[in-house]
Amino acid sequence: WNYEVRQKGAYELANEIVDHYEKKGINRVYLSFDIDAIDDQYAAATGTPEPEGLFPDEAIKMIKIFQEKLNIVSGDIVEVAPMVRIRQDLSQQEPYSTLETSALILAAMLGG
Repeated sequence: WNYEVRQKGAYELANEIVDHYEKKGINRVYLSFDIDAIDDQYAAATGTPEPEGLFPDEAIKMIKIFQEKLNIVSGDIVEVAPMVRIRQDLSQQEPYSTLETSALILAAMLGG
């Protein structure tokens, strides 16, 4: 949850997740990222925009740790809805902000 990232920090929480998987003996991971976890100022073109969601840099920090420490075998990014413009005050930014944020996250998932 976003409050956990804010309380513990992206690095700490990502490392806790990695430790959890390692303790369970999980050695292959499918990483699915739901774009509506991102704060709606960066990703409002989605089915369920998230006010006070994660900032893109927080998500990318966590993904990079997962890339380094877990055996990610595949993944996806979901809930990107470029034709949705939920907030009128963001209508000039959308769908561009959501698409740019999604591209950054996908690049991180691919190891970029």
